[in-house]
Amino acid sequence: LYSKQMDAILILPATAIGFLSVAVLNLNNMRDEASDRKSGKNTLVVKMGIENAKKYHYFLIIGAMVLVLIFALLSHFHFDQYLFLIAYLPLVKHLITVYNNQNRSRIKKSSIEYICTFGIVSVVYDFFLFGLNCKQFVTQYQLQFSNQLGVKYNTEINQLC
Repeated sequence: LYSKQMDAILILPATAIGFLSVAVLNLNNMRDEASDRKSGKNTLVVKMGIENAKKYHYFLIIGAMVLVLIFALLSHFHFDQYLFLIAYLPLVKHLITVYNNQNRSRIKKSSIEYICTFGIVSVVYDFFLFGLNCKQFVTQYQLQFSNQLGVKYNTEINQLC
């Protein structure tokens, strides 16, 4: 924000987080599909049916995973920064649960597991994507920011990482 510029590549992880957020809503709508249909609520799940809602759910989660991986590849991550891929395992387990699920109560349990997984994935993603690369980020942009803001270069920020 302070640099008054945005790298287009940042759209990838932002879209991934958006996909995962929409997946939470979609999962809750899948859980409530029968009651929504009875009460006349026209959610996407009611309109497209449970099977198409599952396909949409797969698209959202797999799409998010692919977008983050593309971001990592285009950003030339180091090997240790790819450890965030471990966080994909609970997401894959969730997809398998949704695929095999025919019971609405199991979707309810799966939605709670997914929300917890989403939180864990977000924390792991942030730590490995940005935490391990903090020093490089600070040194790359510190001069640029300080020049644009008319502030003298400050080496104390490097000690924060």
